[in-house]
Amino acid sequence: MDREYERWQCVCISISWYLTSAHALGDLCGCHISEGTVVCWVTEAAERLEHTVEKIAEWMSVSQVQHADETGVRLAGKLHWLHVNSTRFLTLLAWHAKRGYQALEAIDI
Repeated sequence: MDREYERWQCVCISISWYLTSAHALGDLCGCHISEGTVVCWVTEAAERLEHTVEKIAEWMSVSQVQHADETGVRLAGKLHWLHVNSTRFLTLLAWHAKRGYQALEAIDI
């Protein structure tokens, strides 16, 4: 997947998601958690999971039976597509501005 496109996706996630998450975590933990902390956690998790996501994609590419689906979602007010590809044991999710073959090729599904 194109690194610049992945970074753009992160930028497009609405700050309201971070605010909501920070408030929910603060309520659950009984303390104040800033939006910046949530952003750092999400960024760190994405970095740590990058190799795992690549491995899942690799394993899925050799699977004989897969289920594929896509659903429309709004990112920064624009329609994008959440592509889901799964086997009995694995699930891979990927965002893309397009749907269909063009998107599947771009995200390597």
